[in-house]
Amino acid sequence: MNKDDRHLAIQFAESLQAASGTPLYDASHRSELADEAADWCVELAKSSLGGLNEEDEAELRSSLREKHQNAAIPQSRYEDPSFYSIVEHLTIDLNEGARMRGLVPARWPVIGTLDTGRVNAVTVRVPGTMECVIFLERQLLAFANLFSKAIARALPIKQVPEGIAFGFGVSDVVAHVRSDWSTAARLGDLLIAYVATGLPMHAQQYFCEPSHVKIASYFRHSMELFVLGHEYAHVMLGDMADAGTKPGLIAVGTEAELLAYSR
Repeated sequence: MNKDDRHLAIQFAESLQAASGTPLYDASHRSELADEAADWCVELAKSSLGGLNEEDEAELRSSLREKHQNAAIPQSRYEDPSFYSIVEHLTIDLNEGARMRGLVPARWPVIGTLDTGRVNAVTVRVPGTMECVIFLERQLLAFANLFSKAIARALPIKQVPEGIAFGFGVSDVVAHVRSDWSTAARLGDLLIAYVATGLPMHAQQYFCEPSHVKIASYFRHSMELFVLGHEYAHVMLGDMADAGTKPGLIAVGTEAELLAYSR
């Protein structure tokens, strides 16, 4: 791997992020941003759970702040470490899975996030090199989180000899949703926020019931891995070798132009 080309790929990613209006992440304010992130999560927990006692609130705030402070330093100056940390863990899972199957590309792609208004991902070849950058829509993680929770909440719980199980039958799911319309309301709120504004994070945030937390996390992780894995496949299969490139910045808002030199 050519280190100069790798550096060009990171610069290219930064240029697209800057062109899309992404604010520059100020690492010097990392402590303050960690406090803001912890405050937001604590308030969400209090509103969803009906409050927290002082000890639980202090413990949650400390844990969240430490996690934000210790998040990996992104390669791009336009990446929020708290989001980038999730993307990095997805990348590690995919890299390990690829290696276990003997699928090692000549170049591992650079991973970044980009504001496109579309919950998806795209792979772009860096002009003048064979390096590739995979961009995940910055709102993808928020969409996957809320979508997975809504789908998980649609599954009824059944008592079985071993304990509990989820019902996946169509009639069971329909009956369960009809018994609690909040599930449909949560999903509708998310889809309306996405369609109307392109920002899934504008939908109401909430915590999933404890009974459905684990299966919701499985759905979310699978969704995120599938989207990123699809882009990895383009790189693994050499699909980007003949992708067109051009100097300068991408007109990010023009989908047809973006697709013309990406996959």
